[in-house]
Amino acid sequence: ANALHIYNFPSHRIVQILEDVAQSLDFPAQFIHSIRCIQIHYPKLHAGENVSTRHATSLVMPGKGTLDLGRIQEVHNIYRAVVRDEIKAGAASVKLVDVMRRRATYSARLDYVLGTLQTFILCGTSFGGSILDMAVSGALGLLVLIFHRATSKTQLSKSGTV
Repeated sequence: ANALHIYNFPSHRIVQILEDVAQSLDFPAQFIHSIRCIQIHYPKLHAGENVSTRHATSLVMPGKGTLDLGRIQEVHNIYRAVVRDEIKAGAASVKLVDVMRRRATYSARLDYVLGTLQTFILCGTSFGGSILDMAVSGALGLLVLIFHRATSKTQLSKSGTV
């Protein structure tokens, strides 16, 4: 659930994926997903207890991530392998921790360079802009990237109000 939420997996699929994994592991759980958190409700079983005589436990996982399509694909592949019984849950958990601990593919500086080039080229090729238009577009694209990176680290963007 944490890996799906950190990399902003499509929200309409998160609950279904979590239910599929819980079902394949024979683990009775209920999931509620909102924009910024996932609530997991599961039984707290002790030795010798059955599901009907359980005490429930809830876990709320606040969201804190950004969109990373490469890691979403890796998380999805791990999910599919667990549901198809190709790997055990313990091995999948280790793989998910590895995915979440890995550093970003691109550095911030390279993100800025690629974003600026993207807006520069897009202006010229898609909108027929002149060299001056392309330069202004590249500068404004860089400014948007800087503001996006700065605001994604603030509490305001994590509160669900932005």
